Amino acid sequence: MRVVGIEIGLEDFSRAITGQGDVYCEFEFSREAWARVGKVRQYEQRFIPQPEEYRPTAYEIAAHLARYEKDGWRGNPEDVTNPHRHRGKEVEVAFERWVDPPGGGK
Repeated sequence: MRVVGIEIGLEDFSRAITGQGDVYCEFEFSREAWARVGKVRQYEQRFIPQPEEYRPTAYEIAAHLARYEKDGWRGNPEDVTNPHRHRGKEVEVAFERWVDPPGGGK
């Protein structure tokens, strides 16, 4: 999980890791990832019916997955269009969610 992404040039990077002084950099902070800090990732594979559309759009895939995304579970939309995950009229989709660890929070 990446919480902070840093943009820095190669020359400045080499100076920073060798301790040769302060360097300027830009970073991007991920609030979504930060919200997961201290949480436990739960993961499971589920077989769900394939969408009826032959080549579903991203919107159609999201709407199809939404029917099965309950209690914080989120399905991987790439699995729906991956032919290696199709089993007959079903597709195997990875679902994940982030929850507080047993016995408390952070």
